[in-house]
Amino acid sequence: MTKTGIALLGALLAASVAWVVLRDGAANSGPSKPPQALTATSAAAAAPVAAAPRLLFAPEAVSSGVSRLPSAETATGFVEVCGHGRVSRAELERLDEQTPPTWMQAIDSRVAAERASLIKRLEAGPTRQRVAAALLNQDVQAAAGLVAATDDAAAYRLALQACRRDASYREGYAAQLAWLASPAASGIKMSGLREPGALPTACSALSVERLESLEPGSAVPWLMRLNDSLGRRDEAGTSQALYQLAQRPAAPSGGRLLSATLAEIIDGEPGPGESFVLSTAAAEDQMSKLDASFSMVGRACQVDALKDANRRQLCEQVVRLMPQRTRDILEARTLHALEERLGFAHSPQAMAKAESEALNKLMGEESMAWMTEPTCANFSRSGRQLLAISQQGEVGYLRNRLKAQAAPKPR
Repeated sequence: MTKTGIALLGALLAASVAWVVLRDGAANSGPSKPPQALTATSAAAAAPVAAAPRLLFAPEAVSSGVSRLPSAETATGFVEVCGHGRVSRAELERLDEQTPPTWMQAIDSRVAAERASLIKRLEAGPTRQRVAAALLNQDVQAAAGLVAATDDAAAYRLALQACRRDASYREGYAAQLAWLASPAASGIKMSGLREPGALPTACSALSVERLESLEPGSAVPWLMRLNDSLGRRDEAGTSQALYQLAQRPAAPSGGRLLSATLAEIIDGEPGPGESFVLSTAAAEDQMSKLDASFSMVGRACQVDALKDANRRQLCEQVVRLMPQRTRDILEARTLHALEERLGFAHSPQAMAKAESEALNKLMGEESMAWMTEPTCANFSRSGRQLLAISQQGEVGYLRNRLKAQAAPKPR
């Protein structure tokens, strides 16, 4: 884990913080301004004109990206550290960056080796897997170049979403810097802002129109257009996107495409490195989620918008189709709010706020158990969870887990 591993952990936690802010904003059922654009991982959100941008991190909340394991001062006994052996719980608190303990070096070495092996396998695979490898290496330029002439719709969508994330990050970064330099931000310090790298020029060849030609029946291109129209406050574009979504009854949203691509080459017992890479992929998927999610329908169908008869009719048509499209907690929570707003009976796929929060808590507890006990079993457990979610969706996975917990135990 050393500096490399801990920094990776910090990046994943930062991405999780960013996602919570985006998730809560999208699920907000009250009147609010639509986000100007999506952000990438540890980024600042773009701001509406003449307003302070939403900060993804509280001032001074993020420093170098290094995160510490939870305190174990009051714990007793030993922990079996994956690939190293038994370590006292007090030893787990030793995170001196200059002299990392041997248990941390062991984990870091294994993570690096497994990650390198996974990337190598992806690079030797078909186009979608090679795009995934480029994205895991944070090379959007290479990912876009790989799909310029492809007919693989999934590979194209992976690269296009990465390009859109990159463009939104740059917009958000510039907006954040401008705001921080304004009198309104006097005295506020912000850590964790990463300057964008070289502009991925290959992205200019990719478009939503090309994606639509590759996936003519897919909802994803129109969810992207809905997101763009909301960002521009383009009422006509928003209505057109809703109309087109209503014509695609069986089309789900984008889902966890990068995670699903990794799942193709990871077996049922992922090691620490594979679990870390799956976590990275899940964070990237989360950052793309609002770009191709039915949760954006919640913003298009707010209370004031529903006063218009045409908009209300479009919203009703889309919401009636949403239950068969809902896979993730955010979509399920949005569906619940929209059904209430429109006076519909709640569908089984809809999820109230309390249930969504309970399921999010369960998912977080299961996925982060390795932070207090970095055993091979806990690393594998985290990886297995991410594999299952990529295949079943969050709602399906978590409700299956709850059923399993409630089932009578064999005597």
